[in-house]
Amino acid sequence: MLYNMSSRSPLVGFVFLIIVCVLVALTGLVAAQKDPVRPELTVPLVPEPSGAATDIQDDDSSRPATMQLNPAACGGSPYSATDETTLNNAIACVNAAGAGTFTIDISANITLTGHTTAIDTADADEIIIDGNDNTVDGDSKGLVFEVKGGSIVSFKDITITKGSGDSYGGGIAVAGEDTVVTITDSTLSHNEAPFGGDGGGGGLFVDYASKAVVENSKISDNKAQFGGGIWVLREAELTITNSTVSNNKGNSSTYSPNVGGGLLVTLMGTASVDNSTFSGNEVNFGGGIYALESGSEVTITNSTISANSVNYGGLGGGVVVAYGSKMMIENSTVTGNTADGGVGGGIFEVDAELAITNSTISDNSAREGAGIGQSYGTVTVTNTIVALQASGGDDCTATGSIASGGYNIESSTSCGFTGIGDQQIVTDTLKLQPLADNGGDTLTMALDSGSVAID
Repeated sequence: MLYNMSSRSPLVGFVFLIIVCVLVALTGLVAAQKDPVRPELTVPLVPEPSGAATDIQDDDSSRPATMQLNPAACGGSPYSATDETTLNNAIACVNAAGAGTFTIDISANITLTGHTTAIDTADADEIIIDGNDNTVDGDSKGLVFEVKGGSIVSFKDITITKGSGDSYGGGIAVAGEDTVVTITDSTLSHNEAPFGGDGGGGGLFVDYASKAVVENSKISDNKAQFGGGIWVLREAELTITNSTVSNNKGNSSTYSPNVGGGLLVTLMGTASVDNSTFSGNEVNFGGGIYALESGSEVTITNSTISANSVNYGGLGGGVVVAYGSKMMIENSTVTGNTADGGVGGGIFEVDAELAITNSTISDNSAREGAGIGQSYGTVTVTNTIVALQASGGDDCTATGSIASGGYNIESSTSCGFTGIGDQQIVTDTLKLQPLADNGGDTLTMALDSGSVAID
């Protein structure tokens, strides 16, 4: 029999209405708790640096007043640099030399008392700075090397350390169209860009349509609020090959935020990473790599992203791809990354475009989405293992859905892999081995014999 409200007192009707409202509210609360990735899970934007492309440093502001540059006594290439004065004189000489290829031979360890003279010549065909296994120590007195004005410079066999930029960059800052820097068999370590404002790129700062190539090198233990290791922005291009980007951090111990521990790519910058390792980097968002804004693109191939982390409940322990940016991950391993109290231990995508192919995402940790956290945007996964995360329950957490290109494996059903050749709830039969040296250029996670992932 239908309940007849008219046959009861107004007080009973009022109580009934209150009960209905409470039930509706509880239903909404439960639904909200079940929603794994909420719209408020956003990542921070990064300010565009102020200043002109040719204005990274004031060439005289932090160079000792007693230092005398003497281009008239240049002689010819190769120029020898044995101390701070002769290094600055050599740079002044190549700036004034005109066309040709010039070499600066650093034949001793050098400690600076201020930033060096900017390398600023579009006339030279190439300037080679050969460190001969020596170190240039900035002693926290300024940016170590600044390259601009269309200069083409190759650094090789050199360690650049303890640089402390006045504005951008700590170790090397590169800016300007047609400016190209190649770093080979070298180390950029313990450099720092200034905290606050728009300082960034602790080890390497690549700006304004310039290009940087890093080969067989290490970018490690640098600090910056934006891009602890490297910051690429404003249509600049970066290529990293056979290199390691490790243990770079933000330069604040509090929620700042610090973003892009190993690499930050913004404002239509592009980066290509191949046969390289990002490990042990730590910030608030995007522990290993952070790509941001439309026009910014990152390609990662044959590489390993491991043991990176974000703190203060941040997002994307290994990688963040956000707000119109694009990222492609292929033949790579994402493992051991952590979003402590946050989402996306391995990867976090928000309102961007991400494609993952022939890769392994395993043993990552987060409060939610230990493998992949997705908040709108497009994520497509093909022929990839997303399984056996260290903690955080589900392999994936998504608002909307993660598209399958087929032949994926997950150890739950959270990724929604139901396409051709997909396998779900695969655990012991996967036989995935820990990260180890399996004979390639980077550490990888091998499959034991009899694994269901082996064709």
